[in-house]
Amino acid sequence: MHQPRSFRTLLLPLATVALTTLASAQITSATRLVGGPGGLTSCGPFDPPTLCDGVTPGSATVQFTYNAATTSLTVVVDNTSPVTAGIANPVLTNLFFNVAPGGVTHLSLSSQVGSGGAPPAWALTFDDNLQANPNPNTANGFGRFNAMIAGGTTNGIANANADTLSVPPGSAVLGPVTFTFAVTPSAGATLNASTFASAFSITSNPTKNVNVAGHFQSGGPNAQSGFITNKPNCNPSAFMTGLPRIGGSVMFTMSAAPGCAGCLAVSPSQGPTIMHLPQPNGTLTIPIGDPMEVLIGTSLVPSSTVVTQWLTIPNDPVFVGMTIYGAVVVLNMQTGLFSVSAQFQFEVLPA
Repeated sequence: MHQPRSFRTLLLPLATVALTTLASAQITSATRLVGGPGGLTSCGPFDPPTLCDGVTPGSATVQFTYNAATTSLTVVVDNTSPVTAGIANPVLTNLFFNVAPGGVTHLSLSSQVGSGGAPPAWALTFDDNLQANPNPNTANGFGRFNAMIAGGTTNGIANANADTLSVPPGSAVLGPVTFTFAVTPSAGATLNASTFASAFSITSNPTKNVNVAGHFQSGGPNAQSGFITNKPNCNPSAFMTGLPRIGGSVMFTMSAAPGCAGCLAVSPSQGPTIMHLPQPNGTLTIPIGDPMEVLIGTSLVPSSTVVTQWLTIPNDPVFVGMTIYGAVVVLNMQTGLFSVSAQFQFEVLPA
């Protein structure tokens, strides 16, 4: 972890910028696709990913919505596994996802509502520390996850369009299913939906750090199963923890996949900034404006998905009330493609 350094050199050039009032707490959304082209499976090098019969695909959409005012997270899960008439469509029996690293201390399942079929009766297992044992939420080759919600084959989520299922009659939950979680953020954490959707599993294999994974079961002509994930890419996110009082220190966290290089920058301007880059990128939209100051500039090494930086806010009342906006821009060193995180923001507080 980096040592604190002065925030004065970052804020002084911004002090002449007109101060803004911090926007009311936002409701943000982000979606991850499980399966589909580029997704991974525990069953081998099949693309699109399949169950372990090598022919039956599994897929789902997972939409994260975070309400910062109520600190509640809604996760809508829809089993979109392709339907083949007369062939058992796989049911989704477990879903794995993560929370902002260091930004959430607890997660609890508040409610769950299905669209039809059996009422969902899933259970949450939450692991707040992926670096220490035990790690109960592992997804067969894709590492350790903070959260696992599980229903099992007797309460799995089925594609509502499927005509054939290999589970007990009447047991399937018809998607989409809405799960609502109560989130306990770390002090001052500037969370949004992306800080959940873009958080990574922890694994020693840098090609298998993923954001979400599903366990699909009882699918295909031989009732096979498999763990299937989203397509791995940089998926950057960023947030701040701590109370941003003048004279105090706060920590900035940048998250992205191993092998991605970039920076976390802040600005007093909400932006956005439009950049025109050579192909394969084209237009890049950065959700903060000029002037920008880089707080973290780094490459994520193969064993890490997170970089942090402590900064001290100068004890000067001129900065009180200033709204600061932040975002991460990273480059995938293999593909040459840039990607950008969602924006986060905070207001500088009095001592």
